[in-house]
Amino acid sequence: MPKSTKKSYKDKIDPVTVYIICEGAVDEYLYFKNFQKNINKRFRPLIKVVPIERTSTKSSPLHVLEEAKEYIKEHNIKLRDHSNSFFILLDKDQNFKSGTKIANTVNYMKQCTQMGIQTAFVAPAFEIWLLLHYIDLSAQDDAYLKKIIANKAVSRNNSFTKNEVSSKGINSCSMEILKLIHSAIENEEKVNRLYAGTQLENDLIWSDVGKIFKTIERTNIVGILTFK
Repeated sequence: MPKSTKKSYKDKIDPVTVYIICEGAVDEYLYFKNFQKNINKRFRPLIKVVPIERTSTKSSPLHVLEEAKEYIKEHNIKLRDHSNSFFILLDKDQNFKSGTKIANTVNYMKQCTQMGIQTAFVAPAFEIWLLLHYIDLSAQDDAYLKKIIANKAVSRNNSFTKNEVSSKGINSCSMEILKLIHSAIENEEKVNRLYAGTQLENDLIWSDVGKIFKTIERTNIVGILTFK
């Protein structure tokens, strides 16, 4: 009997690796770690999502970039290889606030481009991406959006957006939030359209996190972003 010509996923698709290092040392890392550990077992030979644990709490773009460079060198990652994608995710809140910080951020983005590192920003903070799993922010009233943009401290340890995530019972390490990734991507696109053309301004809501998942989705592994 002739052998079956049916090919497995592994035969059809070259394995890819997506590396992600974030400004935040805890919440962002735990979110992507949750995604990584819940990828369907049959997809794991085909794609690796690698959240990189921070080695310091310094959050400036250039400090995060230096950690990324060290990781790339230590693990001999070839960024021009089509099978590797490397992202740095930053909060936009403080990185465009003054002349010096803007200059440092522009320098950071230039270096990333030269190295083949992809950049992503969330404004004002990563909690925006978590909220987008559950809320269409583009449909909220101006008063609520202004509170998000201001993102003032509401307690010693909580900003407005952190408090919103907590009060709505959003768990970034749950299976429930992974089931809503497609909703988050759709809501991100809507809110970004609302603030289109204002990315260099400080008073806005913005998220680029979706492009990390779109990169993962472009592997053409059917169901890679579907969780049950």
